[in-house]
Amino acid sequence: GGTGLGLSTVYGIVQQSGGLVGFQSAPGKGTEFRIYLPHLALEAEADDRAPADLQAYAGTELVLVAEDQEPVRQIVRIWLERRGYRVLEAADGQVGLEVAAAHGREIQLLVTDVVMPNASGPDLADALRARDPELPVIYISGYPSEVIANRGLLGPGMRLLEKPLSEALLLRAVRESLDGAIKIGARVPPKGS
Repeated sequence: GGTGLGLSTVYGIVQQSGGLVGFQSAPGKGTEFRIYLPHLALEAEADDRAPADLQAYAGTELVLVAEDQEPVRQIVRIWLERRGYRVLEAADGQVGLEVAAAHGREIQLLVTDVVMPNASGPDLADALRARDPELPVIYISGYPSEVIANRGLLGPGMRLLEKPLSEALLLRAVRESLDGAIKIGARVPPKGS
């Protein structure tokens, strides 16, 4: 077995999601932890509604998933494989570069965390796009989209999904990216326009 997540990791994940961790402890009775997470706005829930059958987002393409948080990487792999995609995994940016070197242009989509040890998601994307400039890239990040956009990381054919992810949102983004639904230079209109 492993060492588990650890309280500091749980705290970090919950805090990154805008939540709180509370606890109560009594001698001889143990400790109770409570995790409080924010409720999603109805507008966000409506955007995330999936068709009755997520098979609408199915495919057989080869996807490289680079994510240093193992639970996130595993769930993304499971969601993709369940819909027929073939998945290569990388636990950090350097491993992603090694996997990409072994598979070259076979990789049809990169799904990568932005901040990873040994090589960042943008470093990995740049290396893959040097060989295949049209390769679609989906960034996933716990940082707000405004922070990523202000750093100039999102170029043509790139998309950002904020953690925590949902299966429907990820699968829709993957299918749209592979189908070329994200037009080069396209911008999402601001809310209310």
